[in-house]
Amino acid sequence: MKKFIEKYEILKCKFCYQEYENLNLKKCPNCDGELEIKTRYRIKLKAKILLVIIIICLASGIYGFNYYQDIKECYNAVEGGYWDTFQRIIDKHPIIKETFSNSAYKQLYKFMDKEIEKLKNGQETDEIFELEKNISWTQVSDLEEEKIKEKITLAEAYKTINNSNKLINENNYVEAYAELQRFVKQNKEKYQEITEIVTGKQKEIQETAINEAMLQAQNQMNQNNYEEVQSILSSFLDTKNEQLVSLYNESVNAELEQEEKERQAMIQKERQDYEIYCYFNLIVWNEKLTSDDVAFSKCANKFGISKEEAELAYNTVDTRGGWYYQDTYPDIFEKYASQYK
Repeated sequence: MKKFIEKYEILKCKFCYQEYENLNLKKCPNCDGELEIKTRYRIKLKAKILLVIIIICLASGIYGFNYYQDIKECYNAVEGGYWDTFQRIIDKHPIIKETFSNSAYKQLYKFMDKEIEKLKNGQETDEIFELEKNISWTQVSDLEEEKIKEKITLAEAYKTINNSNKLINENNYVEAYAELQRFVKQNKEKYQEITEIVTGKQKEIQETAINEAMLQAQNQMNQNNYEEVQSILSSFLDTKNEQLVSLYNESVNAELEQEEKERQAMIQKERQDYEIYCYFNLIVWNEKLTSDDVAFSKCANKFGISKEEAELAYNTVDTRGGWYYQDTYPDIFEKYASQYK
């Protein structure tokens, strides 16, 4: 202890208790009282320095322990999908926030890589996607955001391949290929390298998928289900298979022709309905008819339809509004307007 404790003497006034280190004094300068010698002890400078060092080491050790404990907690937080907890742990270290943040994000990427590897090996896991839902992007730097999204896209690539494998096992090659194609279209511009992983799987099943798609599409074509044909074949257009593209274009043209026929049929139906409407009003006015039943019977005779059909045609025009038909088919309006007496 003598290495750390120093013994020394002082003079102390018996009356005012003032202490003086000057041992040559005869009387108290403060009150002129009698002085007596007292012994004191103090820590040597070396001991003080050593104590400070010890305190610093202890504090550093405690902080270091807490630092690494918090790093572990960062991993646990992201593993559980608790993004807010992850961010709060980072905020606990404001003095070295950048350094700690880098270490924390390494734990995040460690977790993401682990989940990606699971998906790559064909395992089912959604933990990385659940975490994505909870991320507060405003708290993430642009650099970290890009890195996180790239890893999530890679995870989605392997998940897509896993889903397609399930469909392949069910012999549903068309939907398996379509599943892969949706991912490719969505990500090929920004994440080309990741997309190539998925296109590799596409190439494995492309021939079988195209043959199956052609059979399905031809069957729908034979049933005049043109939209279904296009839905089946649309995922394969990038393959530039001539037969497939030809069948797709054939269905588009057939659909356009069908739509035109339906449009013309609608026009003919509207024109006839409006003629019946105009003729009904004309004969009611000119012949002073008071019975709608008689007027509908005369309409039926003129247009070669039943009385019920004549009444339905009149009501159709009346419900929609005669002004629409008048504007759309002015020739019919003028034909009957000129016959009023």
